[in-house]
Amino acid sequence: MANLNTISASLISAKNENIAALVNISLDVSLYRGTPPAEFLPVGSALTARRKSEAEDGELHKTACRLGFLFNELIPETPNLIRCYGIRASEIMNSPNINPRGTPEDGPFRDFIGADGTCIWAAATSIPASLSTFLLACMLARAWDAKKATSIWAELVHERIAYVEAQINMKKVINPHTEMAIRQDITRADLAKWDASARAWLRRANQSMQVPDRAVLIAISAWHLYPDLLVCQDKTTKVTLEDPPFPPAAILTLGLEPRDSRGDKLCQWSLALSHLRYYGDPIKVRSEEAFQRISFQDIWVVTLGALLRQWQLPSSSIGTPIIWFKCLREVLRFSSTPSSPEVSWVLKLCNAASSIGQHTNTENDPMLQLVQFGWWKATHFFGSGATIQPPFFGLCKINVIRELQVDDNLEIGFQYIRQIASQLNLRPEE
Repeated sequence: MANLNTISASLISAKNENIAALVNISLDVSLYRGTPPAEFLPVGSALTARRKSEAEDGELHKTACRLGFLFNELIPETPNLIRCYGIRASEIMNSPNINPRGTPEDGPFRDFIGADGTCIWAAATSIPASLSTFLLACMLARAWDAKKATSIWAELVHERIAYVEAQINMKKVINPHTEMAIRQDITRADLAKWDASARAWLRRANQSMQVPDRAVLIAISAWHLYPDLLVCQDKTTKVTLEDPPFPPAAILTLGLEPRDSRGDKLCQWSLALSHLRYYGDPIKVRSEEAFQRISFQDIWVVTLGALLRQWQLPSSSIGTPIIWFKCLREVLRFSSTPSSPEVSWVLKLCNAASSIGQHTNTENDPMLQLVQFGWWKATHFFGSGATIQPPFFGLCKINVIRELQVDDNLEIGFQYIRQIASQLNLRPEE
């Protein structure tokens, strides 16, 4: 009998150790895929294929699962709220004005047309607590800007993980799902995408119904649920919104608490600067970087300097060739083929030279500085193996100048051919 008791105790001990070992396995809770509530099914049908794939298998789905499992024990069950929100979200997604469908005419932007309900479907296909975290994301996005809302999420996640780890260290009983969730890596970038997706949804969903009453709470406005209101101010006023998801007996009473000295802000958060990371109002500064950039027209001025370097002209006497280019421009402007490929690029160099002022000091003319830059730095502007071209395109040669003085074009051509044949020592039969 003693042996049987020993065997039984051993089996129980082995079973407990196996269970503990299974709990300690670091499983990825973001792989969970749940069945969405029936009220949210039209949301998935109205999404584009790209957004639906991101919601079911992408980073947003992983973030929704991890946040849901992490805060599952803290979030109360609110089936009526989830049901009402699902009905309202489906109505918004089925509205053609709010969620138009992409057409082939939209081209590559077809998958991005319409309302972005990716975060809703990501939460709906996760655990029920993920939908509650999405509703919180809508509230934070409505109350604060993106940087502060992301920082609040970072603080919430950090404090929740720290609390669960403290409970584990004290040997307290923790839900295995929560213990696995704290081992997941929820980065600030993931929280920023989660907040950005909620903001994208709010921007489109805000067009469905707007109630211009500051007494409406941020939560009600962010969730697009509008029960009848009983506003208690100087006098009691009933605001009837006739929202179909709410029964007539559902009335929200506002204004019972006195207004404090915090002004008209409905929500406040004491946020540690370590979570905010980037804080403070923007400060206008002036950067010199913009002044170091050049336009495409200025590149021709740099090209001019590189060309003068290739012609082996000294940098100290670049004023003379610049004047020469200006004179050449006056000649080419009135030619019969100024836009031909053979002449147009030369004319662009002439126009670049004409943009240079009459200053002889480079400190007074930024264009001269660009010419100097091209002369000194753009040594391989025309390629490392570029052949050296004759200065001034060979127009300053004596034979070319002499031939250009002849008026007969045909005679000019013959004389030019004879000159080339003489330089090449060609025989008459060649």
